Amino acid sequence: MLGKMLSLHRSVGYLNEPKLLWHVAYPNEDLNGNYTEETASYRLETTDATQDIALRIRKLYATYLAVTRNDRVVDKYPELIFRTGFVKKIFPDARFIFLIRNGFDACRSVAAWSAAHGQTYSGSQVDWWGKDRKKWTCLVDQLVRYDNVLCNLVDEIAHFTDPVDMAAIEWMLSANEGLKLSDNDPDKIIRIQYEMLISSPDRVIPELLDFCGLEQDPTIIEYAVASLEEKKSGSTLQLHPLINDYFLQIMSDAGYSGD
Repeated sequence: MLGKMLSLHRSVGYLNEPKLLWHVAYPNEDLNGNYTEETASYRLETTDATQDIALRIRKLYATYLAVTRNDRVVDKYPELIFRTGFVKKIFPDARFIFLIRNGFDACRSVAAWSAAHGQTYSGSQVDWWGKDRKKWTCLVDQLVRYDNVLCNLVDEIAHFTDPVDMAAIEWMLSANEGLKLSDNDPDKIIRIQYEMLISSPDRVIPELLDFCGLEQDPTIIEYAVASLEEKKSGSTLQLHPLINDYFLQIMSDAGYSGD
């Protein structure tokens, strides 16, 4: 939704989760198993952005900008939150938008998406968690295992099967990462609450455009005001008792009530 709005700007092109582009540039980033069954890296650091890889990615983006006649790219790829150092090494002028949503609503949305879109291909289950849970396995092995709190529960979490509990783990890790990054690097990373974007686009969007170094464009605000519909947050969730308190703590850290 936000990517589409920003793409209305005369200087901006929009790429919605361009996983193939990133895979072509860096084969070890395919968390979902869309193109390879090889182990993927959830985190990518500055040291992973070698000269050859950086050149390859810059060429791909330059080609996209030339074809679309734009100056900037909005790349909506949520996993990049764990790869900001990698991206900044390649694109030093990059700006990151950390769009966070109420954890209860986000988890319900992920579980519903996975149930609606999950399919079986050639004996393999493919859903939100990748091909045969490749993304989930990477998340547990590479992120949960190193979280200060969740690391003590890694064996139990690895065997989670409830889609809401699994979504809660992903939300907690992503929220923690985004909160830390936006606190430590506010010049590069802006934090926006999804609910605030919905309720007050006329205030949020101008601030966002300034942050991104883009000229103000009333077309975006007009479109947002006309198309965004404020929704009431859903009720609380019944999460696994091992993670419930930690989830509520992160919700509070992010400015949300656990009621």
